[in-house]
Amino acid sequence: MSPMKKLPLGLAVASCALASVASAQESSSIGVRLRAGYYLGSSFRLRSGNTGSLNGLELAVDFPFSRWHRWELAFTPAIVLGGALGKGGDTDGQVYRFSLSLRSWISSAMYAHIQAGFAHTEARNSSFKDVNDFTTGVALGFPIGNAPKFASKYRPTFEAGAYLSPHRQLNGLVFSLGFSF
Repeated sequence: MSPMKKLPLGLAVASCALASVASAQESSSIGVRLRAGYYLGSSFRLRSGNTGSLNGLELAVDFPFSRWHRWELAFTPAIVLGGALGKGGDTDGQVYRFSLSLRSWISSAMYAHIQAGFAHTEARNSSFKDVNDFTTGVALGFPIGNAPKFASKYRPTFEAGAYLSPHRQLNGLVFSLGFSF
């Protein structure tokens, strides 16, 4: 990757850090949420003419910066490390997402999480064409009851969701665990 291509990614990471500091100073009652899970990407056409999908570890962070009634507004960067957990004939590449997200508790046992933003894919071995496009996401989350004492202070949740975009290589399902700080 050339230094000029790395510049926007570096700016995005710096923006995330600034957003977390700003949100921490704004209100101590709004905390950062970390999510880690497994992403199952939709199949799409590779340069070779075959099909592949970006499956692998997804890491996401919610940097809340505002609350309105029952909704929490956050900046949510995420990365999918497609193919990083497997060897062999899988498709290797990343999906980067930068979204605004809304989260609200529907009941004491479930919350809704919706997001919209920009996504970019990057092939690690030139096996597919990189794309940039609008992306949306929707998920349902559930608190994990009976969590061990050391984990319960981080309010662990299980979340299942889907990403939708005009480009198939940005679409997929994700199952993750979340922790609030």
